[in-house]
Amino acid sequence: MRSRLGRGSVFWLELPRDKPLPPRAAAPAHAAVAAPRTAAQRPLRVLLLDDEAAVGEAIRLWLAPHCARIEITQTLAAASALVQAEPAGFDAFIVDFRLAGAEDGIAATAVLRECAGQPVPTVLVTGDTDPARVRAPMPAGWR
Repeated sequence: MRSRLGRGSVFWLELPRDKPLPPRAAAPAHAAVAAPRTAAQRPLRVLLLDDEAAVGEAIRLWLAPHCARIEITQTLAAASALVQAEPAGFDAFIVDFRLAGAEDGIAATAVLRECAGQPVPTVLVTGDTDPARVRAPMPAGWR
């Protein structure tokens, strides 16, 4: 963590990931279709909701080496449509706390989780420095 009074804070978080998959030999042309990967083997699929295109692209570039798929959306409607249209689902959501208009990341996360039918792990991000908004209490049970 780096923090400068009146300027903001920067956090860096490194999380362990499952061991890399061993290299696989190419399957012969006549081989049957391989069994689907398990959740532990499957590369990550992430949905990003941020109303600023430049921020979305920066996060995509940062995560690209670690994710199989990163969908960037700028509105809750577009994000909801992707979640509903994706049969395999997403492994995580990254949601901006302050979205355009009256929308906020906490409410947007609730909508996306409802669309997914499960509590998808979510990272809520913000560049907001207004102490009253940053310290706003999270709803009960939100994680």
